[in-house]
Amino acid sequence: MIAKEITDRASVLLLDPTQVRWTEEQLIDYLNDGQREVVIHRPDASTRVEVISLTDGSTRQAVPVDAIRLLDVTRNMGTTGSTPGLPIMQIERNILDTQIPDWHSSTPQTKIKHYTYNARTPDVFFVYPRPGNSVKVEVIVSVPPSNVSSSAAQITISAIYANALLDYILYRCFSKDSEYADPNKAVGYYNAFLQSLGTKTQVDVAMVPKQKDVRA
Repeated sequence: MIAKEITDRASVLLLDPTQVRWTEEQLIDYLNDGQREVVIHRPDASTRVEVISLTDGSTRQAVPVDAIRLLDVTRNMGTTGSTPGLPIMQIERNILDTQIPDWHSSTPQTKIKHYTYNARTPDVFFVYPRPGNSVKVEVIVSVPPSNVSSSAAQITISAIYANALLDYILYRCFSKDSEYADPNKAVGYYNAFLQSLGTKTQVDVAMVPKQKDVRA
């Protein structure tokens, strides 16, 4: 979806189809702000899959410097980064702490079995066992959305967030310090923006396939 499809809808709802009160440049700025705001609430709205090199001999690892947070560590990729290997399973840190108390000093290996992650430190994760030299894994990370440079450019995040972006633009327009400001409308549109993101989260959770208990 190109940005103009959203900004034109905003201009119509603002009763400003010729974009005199709120210029196209302003609306594009608000749309870019909206994309970033969406990713704050929904980190999965802007993602990247890449292969990273693990720090030799350390269980503690860092996400790429331009990433916001880790979403998943999927599989081993060998020492070249181009050889798909065994999957890497997420595990609770307290399980490792309890069952393998010395896991931070485990013998370095070339294949990673588990990773553990705390959302309170979104740019850090831990792996087990300790990686040896040149161990590479595939990760999925949340990344900042790129700015839309013009109304003819594609929005960076999925078009499924178009309505949320429209609500955010209208919130910013009615928050503008001018004779057209309307705090009540601004609050209403921001709440609609948050509700749209919250509803999508609830639907996504509800649609996750139920896993059967395969224990004996």
